[in-house]
Amino acid sequence: MSVVPRKGNFGDREYFTIHRDSPHDIGLYVSRPFKARLQGSIWSISVSRRINRPDGGFAGIVSGTMKLDYFQRLFGKVALGANGSITLLRDDGTMIVRNLADDDAIGQDWSSAPVFSYLQGRTDGTFSSDRSMDGIARLYAFHRVGDLPLVVVVGLSRADVFAPWWSKILVLSGIFATMAGSVLFLVWMLETELRRRASAESAAAELARTDVLTQLANRRWFEEVMTREWARAERDGHPISLVMIDADHFKRFNDTYGHQEGDRALAAIAGVIAKTTRRAGDLGARYGGEEFAVLLADTDGRRANQVAAAIRDGIKRLGIDHDASEHKAVTVSAGVATAVPSRGIKPAALVRDADAALYRAKGEGRNRVVMAGAAEHDDAHHPSLEFSSQGQEKK
Repeated sequence: MSVVPRKGNFGDREYFTIHRDSPHDIGLYVSRPFKARLQGSIWSISVSRRINRPDGGFAGIVSGTMKLDYFQRLFGKVALGANGSITLLRDDGTMIVRNLADDDAIGQDWSSAPVFSYLQGRTDGTFSSDRSMDGIARLYAFHRVGDLPLVVVVGLSRADVFAPWWSKILVLSGIFATMAGSVLFLVWMLETELRRRASAESAAAELARTDVLTQLANRRWFEEVMTREWARAERDGHPISLVMIDADHFKRFNDTYGHQEGDRALAAIAGVIAKTTRRAGDLGARYGGEEFAVLLADTDGRRANQVAAAIRDGIKRLGIDHDASEHKAVTVSAGVATAVPSRGIKPAALVRDADAALYRAKGEGRNRVVMAGAAEHDDAHHPSLEFSSQGQEKK
């Protein structure tokens, strides 16, 4: 597999346009067969999901392709006689791949075929038909692939089964067992492959929102979550708190011990943040450089102040030497802000309040927590009473 993504324009592809034109997320989508442009016009299908912007709008897709010759090799391993067939269909009647068909038959519409009428509304089953697309009478077994719009159909030629009837009647039950086993095997293979691709997609999404060094959320993901939690808090009338955290004298630390030790110190700080913020509504993120942010949904100022103090104390207890600091150890300063969102207030106001409180903590000697009042509207910063980590009122 190439580590350098190849470029191509796929805006006209069905699997792209159906996500783009849908007013909502349609979930995992299995495309009709197409010839891959970057793989030498090889027949393939795409398994794709939609990526949304924070406002729910269309931002793109994540797509993986599966070559149809992969299924043809699987089908070729099952011995069903000269006229036996294995077919993979979409539930709209599109033929994806068939062991007896050539490439020209891929993508044909089978929705009007008499055989297709037996599949509608059923998860699995068996039937007999003499009106197949190629005119051969067959005994069929079919099974749907999980919740996907895919159906696997296995057919044995009726002539092969019944001629000579008397010699085959004793092994007829074994043939049907083989058919059922083949269907289950193919379904298992398909589901395994799709699960693997879904897992890879999930891992890629997780990587896109995680800071590599600290393993906390990155700033982009923090801003997306904050926008979502802000809207929820405004709807429910609940408070939301933000803690801005900055490592004290961190430039001096890097100058004294080197950037590798600086990276280790940031990772250790992130570890304390991760251990302290474990509720479902908490999110710790690397905001930039040596600065971190902790979003606390449905949390008032007193509880947020306690969380910030616990993080500060936990980092001090790490005992990481810092001779260039007056505290002789790596410490952090934190600013806390709380708001009950309402019309006219935006998340940026809460960030400004927490950032102002952080700078107040820096100015008061570092290694401390200062709490600021929430902004009353988005146009100006209006701090109310401020508190130190010991709860003393600061004018």
